[in-house]
Amino acid sequence: MIDLTESLLCLGNQYIRFLISINDCRDLKLYIKEIKAGSIIAVLMEYSPYVLPVLPVIPNAVALIDFSRYIKKVFDYFTGRAKEKIALDKTDYNNFNKIINPVAKDSASQMIFHDDGDVHVHINSLEANAIQNAIARELQQLKEPEHKIYQKVFLRMYQARNEPSTVVGDRAIIESISVKPLKIIFAYDEMKLDIIQDTKNLFRLISVVDVSVETIQEIPVAYKILHIHEKFENPPYLMINTWNIAS
Repeated sequence: MIDLTESLLCLGNQYIRFLISINDCRDLKLYIKEIKAGSIIAVLMEYSPYVLPVLPVIPNAVALIDFSRYIKKVFDYFTGRAKEKIALDKTDYNNFNKIINPVAKDSASQMIFHDDGDVHVHINSLEANAIQNAIARELQQLKEPEHKIYQKVFLRMYQARNEPSTVVGDRAIIESISVKPLKIIFAYDEMKLDIIQDTKNLFRLISVVDVSVETIQEIPVAYKILHIHEKFENPPYLMINTWNIAS
Protein backbone atom coordinates (compact mmCIF):
# COMPACT_ATOMS: atom_id res chain seq x y z
CA MET A 1 0.00 0.00 0.00
CA ILE A 2 2.93 2.35 0.68
CA ASP A 3 4.20 1.80 -2.86
CA LEU A 4 0.74 2.54 -4.27
CA THR A 5 0.41 5.71 -2.20
CA GLU A 6 3.83 6.89 -3.35
CA SER A 7 2.92 6.02 -6.94
CA LEU A 8 -0.23 8.15 -6.84
CA LEU A 9 1.56 11.03 -5.11
CA CYS A 10 4.24 11.04 -7.81
CA LEU A 11 1.56 10.91 -10.49
CA GLY A 12 -0.02 14.00 -8.95
CA ASN A 13 3.35 15.74 -8.75
CA GLN A 14 4.05 14.91 -12.38
CA TYR A 15 0.68 16.38 -13.36
CA ILE A 16 1.61 19.69 -11.72
CA ARG A 17 4.96 19.65 -13.52
CA PHE A 18 3.16 18.94 -16.79
CA LEU A 19 0.86 21.95 -16.29
CA ILE A 20 3.88 24.16 -15.65
CA SER A 21 5.54 22.86 -18.81
CA ILE A 22 2.53 23.94 -20.89
CA ASN A 23 2.43 27.33 -19.14
CA ASP A 24 -0.79 26.60 -17.23
CA CYS A 25 -0.17 28.47 -13.97
CA ARG A 26 -3.46 27.72 -12.26
CA ASP A 27 -3.28 25.97 -8.90
CA LEU A 28 -4.69 22.64 -10.02
CA LYS A 29 -4.04 19.28 -8.43
CA LEU A 30 -4.93 15.70 -9.25
CA TYR A 31 -7.25 14.01 -6.73
CA ILE A 32 -8.64 10.51 -6.37
CA LYS A 33 -12.38 10.65 -6.97
CA GLU A 34 -13.04 6.96 -6.45
CA ILE A 35 -11.24 3.66 -5.81
CA LYS A 36 -13.22 0.64 -7.00
CA ALA A 37 -13.15 -2.81 -5.45
CA GLY A 38 -11.42 -5.84 -6.93
CA SER A 39 -8.50 -4.65 -8.99
CA ILE A 40 -7.35 -1.26 -7.72
CA ILE A 41 -9.00 1.23 -10.04
CA ALA A 42 -8.36 4.87 -9.19
CA VAL A 43 -10.58 7.42 -10.89
CA LEU A 44 -8.69 10.73 -10.98
CA MET A 45 -10.03 14.25 -11.29
CA GLU A 46 -8.47 17.69 -11.03
CA TYR A 47 -9.51 20.24 -8.44
CA SER A 48 -8.65 23.78 -7.55
CA PRO A 49 -8.75 25.24 -4.00
CA TYR A 50 -10.32 28.37 -5.49
CA VAL A 51 -13.63 26.66 -6.34
CA LEU A 52 -16.08 24.70 -4.22
CA PRO A 53 -14.32 21.61 -2.74
CA VAL A 54 -16.74 19.21 -4.41
CA LEU A 55 -16.71 20.90 -7.80
CA PRO A 56 -14.37 19.39 -10.43
CA VAL A 57 -12.53 21.78 -12.74
CA ILE A 58 -14.34 20.78 -15.90
CA PRO A 59 -13.04 23.62 -18.16
CA ASN A 60 -9.51 22.26 -17.83
CA ALA A 61 -10.45 18.71 -18.81
CA VAL A 62 -8.43 19.17 -22.01
CA ALA A 63 -5.26 19.48 -19.92
CA LEU A 64 -6.03 16.18 -18.22
CA ILE A 65 -6.48 14.49 -21.60
CA ASP A 66 -3.21 16.04 -22.81
CA PHE A 67 -1.55 14.72 -19.65
CA SER A 68 -2.80 11.23 -20.51
CA ARG A 69 -1.27 11.55 -23.96
CA TYR A 70 1.97 12.75 -22.38
CA ILE A 71 2.01 9.67 -20.10
CA LYS A 72 1.49 7.45 -23.16
CA LYS A 73 4.37 9.11 -25.04
CA VAL A 74 6.74 8.65 -22.10
CA PHE A 75 5.88 4.98 -21.58
CA ASP A 76 5.91 4.26 -25.33
CA TYR A 77 9.44 5.64 -25.49
CA PHE A 78 10.68 3.65 -22.50
CA THR A 79 9.10 0.42 -23.75
CA GLY A 80 10.49 0.88 -27.26
CA ARG A 81 7.12 1.42 -28.91
CA ALA A 82 8.20 4.90 -30.01
CA LYS A 83 11.57 6.38 -30.92
CA GLU A 84 10.77 9.98 -30.03
CA LYS A 85 12.63 10.84 -26.83
CA ILE A 86 10.71 12.93 -24.32
CA ALA A 87 12.71 15.67 -22.58
CA LEU A 88 12.85 14.75 -18.89
CA ASP A 89 14.89 15.95 -15.94
CA LYS A 90 15.95 14.09 -12.81
CA THR A 91 12.68 14.77 -10.96
CA ASP A 92 10.65 13.51 -13.93
CA TYR A 93 12.68 10.30 -14.06
CA ASN A 94 12.26 9.73 -10.32
CA ASN A 95 8.51 10.36 -10.51
CA PHE A 96 7.98 7.89 -13.35
CA ASN A 97 10.19 5.35 -11.61
CA LYS A 98 7.92 5.48 -8.53
CA ILE A 99 4.69 5.65 -10.53
CA ILE A 100 5.31 2.18 -11.98
CA ASN A 101 7.08 0.75 -8.93
CA PRO A 102 4.04 -1.17 -7.57
CA VAL A 103 3.74 -3.01 -10.88
CA ALA A 104 7.47 -3.66 -11.17
CA LYS A 105 7.47 -5.32 -7.74
CA ASP A 106 4.47 -7.60 -8.39
CA SER A 107 4.87 -10.02 -11.28
CA ALA A 108 1.11 -10.61 -11.46
CA SER A 109 0.15 -6.94 -11.61
CA GLN A 110 -0.42 -4.48 -14.40
CA MET A 111 -1.06 -0.75 -14.73
CA ILE A 112 -3.58 0.72 -17.12
CA PHE A 113 -4.10 4.40 -17.95
CA HIS A 114 -7.09 5.33 -20.04
CA ASP A 115 -9.45 8.22 -20.57
CA ASP A 116 -12.70 8.61 -22.45
CA GLY A 117 -10.78 9.46 -25.59
CA ASP A 118 -8.07 7.70 -27.57
CA VAL A 119 -5.46 7.17 -24.83
CA HIS A 120 -4.91 3.68 -23.53
CA VAL A 121 -1.67 2.63 -21.83
CA HIS A 122 -1.21 -0.93 -20.59
CA ILE A 123 1.98 -1.74 -18.64
CA ASN A 124 2.63 -5.22 -17.25
CA SER A 125 5.23 -6.11 -14.64
CA LEU A 126 7.86 -7.13 -17.19
CA GLU A 127 7.49 -3.82 -19.03
CA ALA A 128 7.54 -1.90 -15.74
CA ASN A 129 10.89 -3.46 -14.87
CA ALA A 130 12.19 -2.64 -18.35
CA ILE A 131 11.06 0.97 -17.89
CA GLN A 132 12.83 1.21 -14.53
CA ASN A 133 16.02 -0.17 -16.10
CA ALA A 134 15.79 2.39 -18.92
CA ILE A 135 15.24 5.18 -16.40
CA ALA A 136 18.29 4.03 -14.42
CA ARG A 137 20.45 4.13 -17.58
CA GLU A 138 19.29 7.63 -18.49
CA LEU A 139 19.80 8.91 -14.95
CA GLN A 140 23.36 7.58 -15.12
CA GLN A 141 23.92 9.46 -18.37
CA LEU A 142 22.86 12.67 -16.65
CA LYS A 143 25.66 12.18 -14.12
CA GLU A 144 28.46 11.09 -16.43
CA PRO A 145 30.34 13.65 -18.53
CA GLU A 146 30.57 12.98 -22.25
CA HIS A 147 33.72 13.53 -24.27
CA LYS A 148 33.76 15.20 -27.68
CA ILE A 149 36.88 15.78 -29.76
CA TYR A 150 37.39 19.06 -31.64
CA GLN A 151 40.35 19.55 -33.95
CA LYS A 152 42.22 22.76 -34.77
CA VAL A 153 40.10 25.16 -32.74
CA PHE A 154 41.32 28.56 -31.52
CA LEU A 155 42.05 28.78 -27.80
CA ARG A 156 42.93 31.85 -25.79
CA MET A 157 43.91 31.81 -22.15
CA TYR A 158 41.60 33.52 -19.69
CA GLN A 159 43.44 32.74 -16.46
CA ALA A 160 46.58 30.75 -15.70
CA ARG A 161 48.56 29.52 -12.74
CA ASN A 162 52.20 30.41 -13.24
CA GLU A 163 53.30 26.83 -12.57
CA PRO A 164 53.62 24.23 -15.32
CA SER A 165 52.61 21.34 -13.06
CA THR A 166 49.55 23.06 -11.56
CA VAL A 167 46.21 23.15 -13.38
CA VAL A 168 44.02 24.50 -10.57
CA GLY A 169 42.79 27.88 -11.75
CA ASP A 170 43.76 27.43 -15.41
CA ARG A 171 40.89 28.56 -17.62
CA ALA A 172 40.56 29.26 -21.32
CA ILE A 173 38.03 30.30 -23.95
CA ILE A 174 37.32 28.48 -27.19
CA GLU A 175 34.65 30.67 -28.73
CA SER A 176 33.61 28.14 -31.36
CA ILE A 177 32.54 25.85 -28.50
CA SER A 178 31.57 28.19 -25.65
CA VAL A 179 31.99 31.90 -24.93
CA LYS A 180 32.50 31.07 -21.25
CA PRO A 181 35.96 30.45 -19.80
CA LEU A 182 36.23 26.80 -18.83
CA LYS A 183 38.67 24.78 -16.77
CA ILE A 184 41.51 23.34 -18.86
CA ILE A 185 43.71 20.31 -18.38
CA PHE A 186 46.85 19.65 -20.40
CA ALA A 187 47.73 16.18 -21.63
CA TYR A 188 51.23 16.67 -20.19
CA ASP A 189 53.11 19.38 -18.25
CA GLU A 190 55.38 20.38 -21.14
CA MET A 191 52.35 21.38 -23.16
CA LYS A 192 51.32 23.96 -20.57
CA LEU A 193 54.90 25.23 -20.37
CA ASP A 194 54.86 25.70 -24.13
CA ILE A 195 51.91 28.09 -23.74
CA ILE A 196 52.79 30.01 -20.56
CA GLN A 197 56.56 30.40 -21.03
CA ASP A 198 56.07 33.88 -22.49
CA THR A 199 53.85 35.29 -19.75
CA LYS A 200 54.23 38.84 -21.06
CA ASN A 201 52.14 38.05 -24.13
CA LEU A 202 50.24 35.06 -22.76
CA PHE A 203 46.79 36.61 -23.05
CA ARG A 204 47.43 37.91 -26.55
CA LEU A 205 48.34 34.42 -27.68
CA ILE A 206 46.02 32.30 -29.81
CA SER A 207 46.77 28.58 -29.81
CA VAL A 208 45.42 26.25 -32.48
CA VAL A 209 44.65 23.07 -30.57
CA ASP A 210 42.93 19.71 -30.58
CA VAL A 211 40.77 19.34 -27.47
CA SER A 212 38.58 16.82 -25.75
CA VAL A 213 35.53 18.64 -24.43
CA GLU A 214 33.79 17.25 -21.38
CA THR A 215 30.07 17.95 -21.39
CA ILE A 216 27.33 17.29 -18.85
CA GLN A 217 23.83 17.27 -20.30
CA GLU A 218 25.39 18.61 -23.53
CA ILE A 219 26.83 21.67 -21.75
CA PRO A 220 30.65 22.09 -22.00
CA VAL A 221 32.31 22.07 -18.56
CA ALA A 222 36.03 21.50 -19.24
CA TYR A 223 38.71 21.24 -21.95
CA LYS A 224 41.55 18.73 -22.14
CA ILE A 225 44.24 20.01 -24.49
CA LEU A 226 45.46 17.08 -26.58
CA HIS A 227 47.75 18.75 -29.11
CA ILE A 228 49.03 22.23 -30.01
CA HIS A 229 49.39 22.81 -33.73
CA GLU A 230 50.59 26.40 -33.77
CA LYS A 231 50.46 29.72 -31.92
CA PHE A 232 50.13 33.27 -33.08
CA GLU A 233 49.64 36.64 -31.44
CA ASN A 234 46.19 38.15 -31.32
CA PRO A 235 46.10 41.76 -32.67
CA PRO A 236 45.78 44.25 -29.76
CA TYR A 237 42.60 45.81 -31.13
CA LEU A 238 40.82 42.45 -30.75
CA MET A 239 41.55 42.20 -27.03
CA ILE A 240 38.26 43.04 -25.38
CA ASN A 241 38.58 41.10 -22.12
CA THR A 242 40.82 41.41 -19.10
CA TRP A 243 42.78 38.35 -18.04
CA ASN A 244 45.19 37.66 -15.23
CA ILE A 245 47.92 35.32 -14.10
CA ALA A 246 47.36 33.76 -10.71
CA SER A 247 50.53 33.10 -8.79
